[in-house]
Amino acid sequence: MTDTIEIRGGTLIDGTGGPPLADATVQVSGGVIRAVWHGPDRPSRAAGAGEVVDARGKTVLPGLIDAHCHLSYGEGRSAEEIDVYGGA
Repeated sequence: MTDTIEIRGGTLIDGTGGPPLADATVQVSGGVIRAVWHGPDRPSRAAGAGEVVDARGKTVLPGLIDAHCHLSYGEGRSAEEIDVYGGA
């Protein structure tokens, strides 16, 4: 079984500041983006593709992570925490 995944047909925002790429395919293998195609240049299905994800009507944002976190959940902070997280 292959670990290659193709995310096909979505609108790709690649984070370079360029315009979004419509009808894009992103090929991921071993947790690494190996290839990107868009429009009529993309193959019908790349050799070795295992799972294919239909992203039509969706936006694909490779590398985007959820950086939201809570350093405190509302409980009182110690003086040390205030110094560390409060800044100068």
